[in-house]
Amino acid sequence: STTAATTQNKIPDFGPDFVPSKQNNMNNEGRPYPFSPSTEKSGNSMIPNQFRDYPGGVEMFEVYSPEMTTLYSQVWWKALEPVALPPDVIQKYMNKGMAIVGWEIDQVTTKNNGEEISVPISASYNHHFVSFLIGAETRVVKVTKEDIRKDPNLAAKLAKQQEHSGGCGGPMANLPFPQYLMEGHPVSSVRGHLPTRQQFSSANGGEYRKTFHGFAPSQVLVVDSPQALQVTPMQIDTWNRDKMKLDGEGTPFV
Repeated sequence: STTAATTQNKIPDFGPDFVPSKQNNMNNEGRPYPFSPSTEKSGNSMIPNQFRDYPGGVEMFEVYSPEMTTLYSQVWWKALEPVALPPDVIQKYMNKGMAIVGWEIDQVTTKNNGEEISVPISASYNHHFVSFLIGAETRVVKVTKEDIRKDPNLAAKLAKQQEHSGGCGGPMANLPFPQYLMEGHPVSSVRGHLPTRQQFSSANGGEYRKTFHGFAPSQVLVVDSPQALQVTPMQIDTWNRDKMKLDGEGTPFV
């Protein structure tokens, strides 16, 4: 889920259609994350523990990536196709900037009865991920190995894009799977100070799941006219199907 708010220190009037979210964070059932012992004891942390407590309020929306399927011990390091943001979000922020104050991530699966559950952290290990929030003026180019053979410059462009993500394990262009190259001017041709895309990248292992990724109030990432999300996960399937269950508390790692 992604959380949007304002870029200014002074809280603006968002208008009559703005309804601040009252939704809990994903990890609400657990202990809230302290940001330092001193701020936890004094209660003076400058970063709210809940997105809903940001000054002026925030709106929240969710995006599902395409499905991933792996077998025990397999590594997934493959770019997923871009997915459109919810239509109401696209419409609301068309020709204007969205200010992002944070995000949360979960990995889910569906049981035979249709119930959606979180995949236990012991069943799928996140090595790292890279994602792009894509604005209307960004051109997304699907690049295959054949494309790179025809135009070697594409490999250099992918390598440069990977540098900004802190990617690891060698050039993504060497992988046999298609990649997605973000092209076009990095700032809006109309609203020249607004970025046309933003990159989110984390390599904090399994702790990424349901973790509060939030900025201090007044600090934001802005995307002009956001349209879609593209994710490239690097995950390891650690689910021993014979000895581990997906549902239930405390699934041990075997």
